[in-house]
Amino acid sequence: MATDPKLQKPSCLAKAIVSAIEGGIVGSIIGSLMACPAAISLGISGTALRLIFQGGVRSAFQLGGFLACFNGGICSMERLRDQRDAKNPFIVGGVMGVAGALPAYLMPLPSAPWSYRNGRALAGAGISSALLCSFFWSFSQSSKESHPTPVPAAPLPVQPQSDAPSQHMPELLAAAQAQPEPLRMDASVAPASGFPSTSSWNAAPHQLSSEESADTAPAVAEQLDDRWAHQPKEQLQDPWANK
Repeated sequence: MATDPKLQKPSCLAKAIVSAIEGGIVGSIIGSLMACPAAISLGISGTALRLIFQGGVRSAFQLGGFLACFNGGICSMERLRDQRDAKNPFIVGGVMGVAGALPAYLMPLPSAPWSYRNGRALAGAGISSALLCSFFWSFSQSSKESHPTPVPAAPLPVQPQSDAPSQHMPELLAAAQAQPEPLRMDASVAPASGFPSTSSWNAAPHQLSSEESADTAPAVAEQLDDRWAHQPKEQLQDPWANK
């Protein structure tokens, strides 16, 4: 069942929440470190710890709110415009800048007295914030292009197996189970001279009785004597006797 690619993307609200949590953690660390010099000058006291805590909480809200509005706003603009370009962060940054400078425009603040009822200050805050957000977005895109996400390889097509091996399988099994017949020598073929016949190989040995062994013993002794008599006898000669 094919799923819609839009459903696979995380929602913009979830992206904004995750960005707020990450920005809050990083902002609290940065704010606490920036408040440490002033806290050290006060010494180890409750006022110093309170100063570090307030600096961490203030920075966490600022950075976490900025990242939540930035990432969540860009995601919403991409879904709304169905385009992913530099216009999305520019619009989001402009709105954030105007929204941040609006309290000083409506009422005088000691930190920014020039912004009270000043349209140019309000417009400048919106444009500067838009340009800053566009720079951050382009920087993040360049880092993603330098380290692209590996695309998984397409699966190889599965080739259907042919039925040819299954058709010849009974013949192969029959040939493997068949036992080869043992070699048999033809009785009509006479053995070569000097070799006993095959029938004598399997014959049981003949046991001689005492009378037969007594009769054959002298004959065998005479044959051995005749064999040694015909052989030439070696003569020992002393090579020093002739000298």
